[in-house]
Amino acid sequence: MIESYGYPVETHVAQTADGYRLTMHRIPYGRAPGAGPAPNKPIAFLQHGLLCSSADWVVIGPDRALAYLLADEGYDVWMGNARGNTHSRDHISINPDRRAFWDFSWHEIGILDLPAMIDYVFRNTGQSKLHYVGHSQGTTSLFIMLSLRPEYNDVILSAHALAPVAFMNNLRSPFVRAFAPFVNSLDTITSLLGMNEFMPSSTMMQMGGYLTCRDTSPFQELYNSGHFRQFDHGRLGNMAEYGSFSPPDYPLDRITAPIALHFSDNDWLAAVTDVHRLRAELRNVIGAFRVPLAAFNHLDFQWAVDIRPLLYNRFKLKMDID
Repeated sequence: MIESYGYPVETHVAQTADGYRLTMHRIPYGRAPGAGPAPNKPIAFLQHGLLCSSADWVVIGPDRALAYLLADEGYDVWMGNARGNTHSRDHISINPDRRAFWDFSWHEIGILDLPAMIDYVFRNTGQSKLHYVGHSQGTTSLFIMLSLRPEYNDVILSAHALAPVAFMNNLRSPFVRAFAPFVNSLDTITSLLGMNEFMPSSTMMQMGGYLTCRDTSPFQELYNSGHFRQFDHGRLGNMAEYGSFSPPDYPLDRITAPIALHFSDNDWLAAVTDVHRLRAELRNVIGAFRVPLAAFNHLDFQWAVDIRPLLYNRFKLKMDID
């Protein structure tokens, strides 16, 4: 897809500390005449959301898709892929057909996947800082990394959180409302939705993480407890995993990286009220920007045909905040 538009592209594989092999796609420079490799170019690292992949940053084509726009502006663009998606379904010893491969949530993506990919980028570029853009789960995993591995705050020049997801008290998704009250296991959900053949268990584990509720097992309640916290294994499971009946909150006060929050009124997952709560919890918010279109929704942050004037020009393709 990238090559068809005349852009250079590279494929790289980073390995996590627990053995997952993660594919990254790189657009090292744009397609303008005279463009080419150059040392010390600013790095833009793009991380997709739930159910998505690196393809979502390029699918709407040049002059619209963020990866192309940044490459044309002189950035060295790297696009990550979280464990379990179509480009990162590999492990040094565990077959993806085994359930053990899928025993993870966005927690592991935050504490293991993002650091592994970022470290790989630095090793291969000789640089030590980057700009980060994440969508949806790509923001959740960022907040997890920066709170539990705070040393990574120092490598973030700026972070742009598109449809940021942490607190979800005001989630309005009709899809989630439809199944959350009735199911309490991964197999039940995938069977109910007819998704056994094409939706990996990791997707349901990650969705369960978003929906866990105090004193209940995953998927039994629509909203979480009002906390941004680690995966809820149930009271007994939590005691075994964490030493307490409830999972621990992520320490957002440890996040010092400069973060811009980009949100919209019609987002059924990242509700405006929850984004404002997140803003109040973070220490170094450099802006909270509402997309100026009432109908703009959660997926529009990557796929809207008019996304450039509505959103991307907001940070001027130079990661500078107005």
